[in-house]
Amino acid sequence: KPDDPVSRLRERADNMATTAAAMKKIAEAADPLYKTLDDGQKRRLAVLAITTSLLNGCGTVRSEHGRLATCPPVVEYGREFQARAADELNLLPEGSAIVEMLADYSVMRDQARACR
Repeated sequence: KPDDPVSRLRERADNMATTAAAMKKIAEAADPLYKTLDDGQKRRLAVLAITTSLLNGCGTVRSEHGRLATCPPVVEYGREFQARAADELNLLPEGSAIVEMLADYSVMRDQARACR
């Protein structure tokens, strides 16, 4: 994984483009069926779509080794980058909100790793 934020941003944009293309394919495939549904069936489908979206949470869909993955990617940081971040963290005032936010971020990274 790239260490610089611009490369990570580009990689994230590529993942989003892949997700968008997959969503377009699903929409195109579902359109003929959707047009045949009555109003009640359309309402039930809308509820199902919303529920599915909520259950999926913040997961992303992307192609990985020919299969779909619902785990968000975990950016790996090099040792030098981590050391720089630790130095910057030590400069923050005691009780900094950023420290609490980083603790939450650490939990999310662990959850994303466990998802794999």
